[in-house]
Amino acid sequence: MLECMDVGSPRVGGTDSFFLAYGLGTSIRVALASTALWFFSWPTSDAVAWQATVHDRWALLFVFTAVCLAIWIYPKRLSLPSRIGTALVGLLLTWLANNCKEASWFLAPTLLLIAWAATAGPFTQRLAKTAIAWPSLLYTTWHVAAFYVASHRSGTIWLKHMGRWGYFSQLTSVFWRTVRCV
Repeated sequence: MLECMDVGSPRVGGTDSFFLAYGLGTSIRVALASTALWFFSWPTSDAVAWQATVHDRWALLFVFTAVCLAIWIYPKRLSLPSRIGTALVGLLLTWLANNCKEASWFLAPTLLLIAWAATAGPFTQRLAKTAIAWPSLLYTTWHVAAFYVASHRSGTIWLKHMGRWGYFSQLTSVFWRTVRCV
């Protein structure tokens, strides 16, 4: 069973890449080509072969699924119960991805940007449309804050991870490096 899950999650990512490419308006041929590239790519084969990437693969699966569903569903006009259901599915996928790997913490802001981009109209209408992604964003904010508070309280582990500098000085350093690159 575990072996099937290890091989299955990156392979399901290939079908997600098909729906993502097709949902973005490409032809069937381009979507199939992107799926083939995904299935037979070197990184996917390495991920399947390496046991230590199980959490990475599950996070990737949940992120791809959430992004594909957002691209497919957010532009549609939905009733209130459908919007609530979609927000709950997005929250579930965000919860699963965030608890698999820290690298998936970008998912909630991505869902918010997809909701913003999927709406045309005045600012207030676009802001209201993004409400579908707010539960995911609120959960991710809480999750990341709780993670860093718990890490900071653990003392020596935090210091080994962050070095002699604090988290916020690290963030400002990364911010200014990014600004200089742009």
